[in-house]
Amino acid sequence: MSEVNEMPSQFRVFKKRSAMRLQLDKPSRPDQKYDVGCLYMQAAPANGGNGTENGYAWEDSKISVKIGFNDISSIIHGMKLNQEVSLYHTFNEDTKVIKFTPKEGGGYFLSIEHTRGSDKNSVSVPLSEEEIGSFMTMLSFSLPLIHNWM
Repeated sequence: MSEVNEMPSQFRVFKKRSAMRLQLDKPSRPDQKYDVGCLYMQAAPANGGNGTENGYAWEDSKISVKIGFNDISSIIHGMKLNQEVSLYHTFNEDTKVIKFTPKEGGGYFLSIEHTRGSDKNSVSVPLSEEEIGSFMTMLSFSLPLIHNWM
């Protein structure tokens, strides 16, 4: 009998100079009985930074962000109104600014900036209208899942 994979796959967008991925993390352990899950979003530049090398710098240069219920709601609301969405996360010495900025002609730019002390790292990923449509579907569908309502 084959084993069933119950882990959700990642939503991924690959561009020439950067990529992003989104992973669902829903409460699944008995000790998380009333916990709310989240999404983990990561963005990474292309190897070499200019898109001339294969692959992306997931190990060395990615920026990871935990996206919770309030963040998901803000993103959905802002995108429905075609507005810029800015999220600000701070934890100890880390500050992350996540922005979804509408592009002229449709779509959005996702920009994530990570600051730790004097070190700054940022990644931007352009997202087409079609990719935003799929992204919005994934975000909307994640809300009942992170609450274990499905």
